[in-house]
Amino acid sequence: MNIVTGATGLVGSHLLYELCKRGKNIRAITRNKSNIKQVEAIFSFYTTDYSSLLSLIEWEEADIRDYSRLCELIGPGDEVFHCAAEVAFSKKEKTKVIQSNIGGTSNIVNACLEKGARKLCHVSSVAAIGKGEQGLPADESCIWDSTQRHTVYSLSKFHSEMEVWRGIEEGLSAVIVNPSIILGPTLSSKGTGALLNAVGKGLKFYPPGSMGFVDVRDVARIMVLLMENDISGERFILNSENLSYKEFLTLAAHFFGQSPPYIPIKRWMGELAIVVSSLIGFFQRKPSVLSKEIIYSAFSKDSFSSQKVINQLQYSFIPVAKSLENIIEFNRFYYKE
Repeated sequence: MNIVTGATGLVGSHLLYELCKRGKNIRAITRNKSNIKQVEAIFSFYTTDYSSLLSLIEWEEADIRDYSRLCELIGPGDEVFHCAAEVAFSKKEKTKVIQSNIGGTSNIVNACLEKGARKLCHVSSVAAIGKGEQGLPADESCIWDSTQRHTVYSLSKFHSEMEVWRGIEEGLSAVIVNPSIILGPTLSSKGTGALLNAVGKGLKFYPPGSMGFVDVRDVARIMVLLMENDISGERFILNSENLSYKEFLTLAAHFFGQSPPYIPIKRWMGELAIVVSSLIGFFQRKPSVLSKEIIYSAFSKDSFSSQKVINQLQYSFIPVAKSLENIIEFNRFYYKE
């Protein structure tokens, strides 16, 4: 049995499709079955035979913070794909993020060990990867620097990885994937979805930093390939291209038929945005969507190397332009744009 946590998210929904195409038996874990709309949308976009593929999925409601429930769902010989994660950056959400990402991963690892799962594939992030030296792209050997300024999310992903490494030391067969910014069709208005929505409306500003980008289809396919072989005790950066935010937003604007952003964000503008976001959050009784750590990341020039997974699997990544084309096609298909 293939177990997938976070099954209704961007990675989870594409992973389900990849597994269903291979005729796998799947148990999909979600906190709420009513959220399978995203999965149905993704399947219907990629194939006309989506109903028969969806029938291969056994849906189960569970919270990864509930250890006893996980032990009911994971059995001997199962292959577990851990995609579930709480994405939040505000310090006010620290407790929730830690309980879900670190505590939840610890529960997954312990359940896999106790129940005798065959293998675990854990979705981490380049947020848990250290910086490359002298401007070189970071690779899997780079050491994460705890003295640097990190978001709550970054801290949680690093410590979640530590739980997986602990499980490996205790005898668990496991691999870790570290995707950069993931691009793909989604119904979510958060994260990359929110950024691309802003581009579609004519975003004028761009941050001065740079980052890596990867297609969600690559993430799903590589996870399956890694699970199908005997590789264990390894982590793999998944990254197609390194682009400055200006380059990425300019490319995205082209596909959305908009003018490219032309106003660079200055540091004082970022700091002002934090104050405004905090005030809005205060009056709406919601956490601020911006923090000093997020602004720091937007100004940071980061790049990553996927050479390890390219060499190991002889894999070719989808270019960012093709990823954006896929997103546009999905929007036209689903929203009838």
